[in-house]
Amino acid sequence: MISEALKQAYLTTSYEVSSPQGTITLRIGVPNPILDQLLHACGCDRWAFITASNPASKPLPAVENEQRHWELCERVAKLGYQTLEGVGKGADEQWPPEKSLLVMGIERETASELGKHFGQYGIVVGHINQAPELLLLE
Repeated sequence: MISEALKQAYLTTSYEVSSPQGTITLRIGVPNPILDQLLHACGCDRWAFITASNPASKPLPAVENEQRHWELCERVAKLGYQTLEGVGKGADEQWPPEKSLLVMGIERETASELGKHFGQYGIVVGHINQAPELLLLE
């Protein structure tokens, strides 16, 4: 079970995407028209923001997190999705930013399976013209 404090940490995190238009900052519950334009240009109507770092919100050494990120990149590439690099930055500056991927066009269920595979308690998902949503993976 995810604690309320951990859920609040996820809700207050900034999810930053490196895009051709510059950095796009996603926040749970806040629509983002720049992301919507990017999705439209890519012909996608849904997305997920997924990390492989720090499974179960337990810190790992940077080298392990880097390896896990590349495993996520390889797995998503094999599935054929377009991606952009990203980083999750928590409001608590003691917690290091987590490398992540914005996966465009991915179905919610597939994204959920990826998050669970990498030991995540939650991922961020969304549809074009809708606010990002925290999807808990209990």
